[in-house]
Amino acid sequence: MTLFVIFVLAGNPFVKPDAEGRNVFQFMSEFISEGIERLLLFLGEGVYRHGNVIMDSSGASAIKISDECLGADAMLILFSAIIVYPSRIKDQFLGLLVGLTVFQAVNIAIIISLYYVNKFHHAYFELLHDYVWQGVVILIVAGYYWLWLRYCGRGGVKV
Repeated sequence: MTLFVIFVLAGNPFVKPDAEGRNVFQFMSEFISEGIERLLLFLGEGVYRHGNVIMDSSGASAIKISDECLGADAMLILFSAIIVYPSRIKDQFLGLLVGLTVFQAVNIAIIISLYYVNKFHHAYFELLHDYVWQGVVILIVAGYYWLWLRYCGRGGVKV
Protein backbone atom coordinates (compact mmCIF):
# COMPACT_ATOMS: atom_id res chain seq x y z
CA MET A 1 0.00 0.00 0.00
CA THR A 2 2.89 2.33 0.79
CA LEU A 3 4.36 1.88 -2.68
CA PHE A 4 0.99 2.71 -4.23
CA VAL A 5 0.76 5.96 -2.25
CA ILE A 6 4.33 6.92 -3.20
CA PHE A 7 3.56 6.06 -6.82
CA VAL A 8 0.50 8.32 -6.86
CA LEU A 9 2.13 11.18 -4.93
CA ALA A 10 5.30 11.15 -7.03
CA GLY A 11 3.31 11.36 -10.22
CA ASN A 12 2.73 8.33 -12.34
CA PRO A 13 5.81 8.01 -14.60
CA PHE A 14 3.81 6.10 -17.21
CA VAL A 15 1.56 9.05 -17.97
CA LYS A 16 3.68 11.94 -16.71
CA PRO A 17 5.42 13.55 -19.71
CA ASP A 18 9.18 14.03 -19.87
CA ALA A 19 10.94 17.24 -20.90
CA GLU A 20 9.95 16.66 -24.55
CA GLY A 21 6.30 16.05 -23.68
CA ARG A 22 6.42 12.26 -24.17
CA ASN A 23 5.31 9.64 -21.67
CA VAL A 24 6.78 6.14 -21.34
CA PHE A 25 4.29 4.61 -23.79
CA GLN A 26 5.02 7.20 -26.48
CA PHE A 27 8.74 6.64 -26.01
CA MET A 28 8.24 2.87 -26.32
CA SER A 29 6.10 3.20 -29.44
CA GLU A 30 8.82 5.31 -31.07
CA PHE A 31 11.46 2.77 -29.97
CA ILE A 32 9.43 -0.13 -31.41
CA SER A 33 8.79 1.92 -34.59
CA GLU A 34 12.51 2.38 -35.07
CA GLY A 35 13.13 -1.35 -34.67
CA ILE A 36 10.37 -2.22 -37.12
CA GLU A 37 11.68 0.32 -39.61
CA ARG A 38 15.10 -1.35 -39.45
CA LEU A 39 13.57 -4.81 -39.88
CA LEU A 40 11.56 -3.66 -42.90
CA LEU A 41 14.66 -2.06 -44.42
CA PHE A 42 16.50 -5.35 -43.82
CA LEU A 43 13.66 -7.17 -45.62
CA GLY A 44 14.18 -4.90 -48.62
CA GLU A 45 11.26 -2.53 -48.12
CA GLY A 46 11.76 1.11 -48.96
CA VAL A 47 10.37 2.70 -45.81
CA TYR A 48 11.07 5.70 -43.68
CA ARG A 49 9.88 6.68 -40.24
CA HIS A 50 8.60 9.92 -38.80
CA GLY A 51 8.13 9.53 -35.04
CA ASN A 52 5.95 6.47 -34.66
CA VAL A 53 4.64 6.45 -38.24
CA ILE A 54 6.25 4.09 -40.76
CA MET A 55 5.65 5.04 -44.40
CA ASP A 56 6.28 3.39 -47.70
CA SER A 57 8.78 5.35 -49.79
CA SER A 58 6.09 5.91 -52.41
CA GLY A 59 3.84 7.45 -49.77
CA ALA A 60 0.97 5.12 -50.70
CA SER A 61 1.00 3.16 -47.45
CA ALA A 62 1.65 4.09 -43.83
CA ILE A 63 1.01 2.64 -40.40
CA LYS A 64 1.02 4.44 -37.08
CA ILE A 65 2.28 2.51 -34.08
CA SER A 66 0.27 4.03 -31.26
CA ASP A 67 0.48 3.41 -27.53
CA GLU A 68 -2.19 0.70 -27.80
CA CYS A 69 -0.04 -1.26 -30.28
CA LEU A 70 2.48 -2.04 -27.55
CA GLY A 71 0.21 -4.63 -25.94
CA ALA A 72 0.76 -3.16 -22.48
CA ASP A 73 -2.68 -4.26 -21.34
CA ALA A 74 -2.07 -7.90 -22.28
CA MET A 75 1.40 -7.81 -20.70
CA LEU A 76 -0.04 -6.30 -17.52
CA ILE A 77 -2.54 -9.16 -17.27
CA LEU A 78 0.20 -11.73 -17.88
CA PHE A 79 2.57 -10.11 -15.38
CA SER A 80 -0.19 -9.90 -12.76
CA ALA A 81 -1.10 -13.55 -13.23
CA ILE A 82 2.54 -14.64 -12.91
CA ILE A 83 3.19 -12.51 -9.85
CA VAL A 84 0.12 -13.64 -7.90
CA TYR A 85 0.72 -17.34 -8.54
CA PRO A 86 2.46 -18.90 -5.53
CA SER A 87 5.81 -19.94 -6.97
CA ARG A 88 9.47 -19.30 -6.40
CA ILE A 89 10.76 -15.80 -7.09
CA LYS A 90 13.26 -17.28 -9.56
CA ASP A 91 10.43 -18.90 -11.54
CA GLN A 92 8.42 -15.68 -11.50
CA PHE A 93 11.36 -13.63 -12.70
CA LEU A 94 12.12 -16.13 -15.46
CA GLY A 95 8.44 -16.22 -16.44
CA LEU A 96 8.30 -12.42 -16.64
CA LEU A 97 11.54 -12.14 -18.63
CA VAL A 98 10.72 -14.88 -21.14
CA GLY A 99 7.11 -13.69 -21.39
CA LEU A 100 8.16 -10.14 -22.19
CA THR A 101 10.64 -11.35 -24.80
CA VAL A 102 8.21 -13.74 -26.49
CA PHE A 103 5.37 -11.24 -26.42
CA GLN A 104 7.43 -8.42 -27.90
CA ALA A 105 8.73 -10.70 -30.67
CA VAL A 106 5.17 -11.73 -31.52
CA ASN A 107 3.98 -8.12 -31.32
CA ILE A 108 6.68 -7.00 -33.75
CA ALA A 109 5.74 -9.83 -36.14
CA ILE A 110 2.10 -8.73 -35.92
CA ILE A 111 2.96 -5.10 -36.69
CA ILE A 112 5.12 -6.12 -39.66
CA SER A 113 2.33 -8.33 -40.98
CA LEU A 114 -0.10 -5.43 -40.62
CA TYR A 115 2.30 -3.23 -42.59
CA TYR A 116 2.22 -5.72 -45.48
CA VAL A 117 -1.54 -6.18 -45.24
CA ASN A 118 -2.01 -2.42 -45.33
CA LYS A 119 0.32 -2.16 -48.32
CA PHE A 120 -1.03 -5.01 -50.45
CA HIS A 121 -4.57 -5.78 -49.19
CA HIS A 122 -5.78 -2.64 -47.47
CA ALA A 123 -9.40 -3.87 -47.38
CA TYR A 124 -8.44 -6.54 -44.82
CA PHE A 125 -6.40 -4.24 -42.57
CA GLU A 126 -9.21 -3.24 -40.18
CA LEU A 127 -10.46 -6.81 -39.84
CA LEU A 128 -7.03 -8.16 -39.02
CA HIS A 129 -6.04 -5.24 -36.80
CA ASP A 130 -9.24 -4.99 -34.76
CA TYR A 131 -10.37 -8.61 -34.51
CA VAL A 132 -7.98 -11.32 -35.67
CA TRP A 133 -4.73 -10.12 -34.13
CA GLN A 134 -6.48 -9.08 -30.88
CA GLY A 135 -7.70 -12.65 -30.49
CA VAL A 136 -4.29 -14.04 -31.36
CA VAL A 137 -2.65 -11.86 -28.70
CA ILE A 138 -5.11 -13.12 -26.08
CA LEU A 139 -4.47 -16.74 -27.10
CA ILE A 140 -0.71 -16.24 -26.98
CA VAL A 141 -0.83 -14.69 -23.51
CA ALA A 142 -3.14 -17.44 -22.23
CA GLY A 143 -1.02 -20.15 -23.87
CA TYR A 144 2.20 -18.76 -22.46
CA TYR A 145 0.69 -18.55 -18.99
CA TRP A 146 -0.51 -22.16 -19.27
CA LEU A 147 2.99 -23.31 -20.32
CA TRP A 148 4.52 -21.32 -17.47
CA LEU A 149 2.13 -22.98 -14.99
CA ARG A 150 3.17 -26.39 -16.30
CA TYR A 151 6.82 -25.40 -15.90
CA CYS A 152 6.21 -24.34 -12.29
CA GLY A 153 4.34 -27.59 -11.64
CA ARG A 154 7.32 -29.67 -12.81
CA GLY A 155 9.64 -27.88 -10.41
CA GLY A 156 7.93 -29.36 -7.39
CA VAL A 157 6.30 -26.12 -6.33
CA LYS A 158 3.60 -26.99 -3.80
CA VAL A 159 0.43 -24.95 -4.02
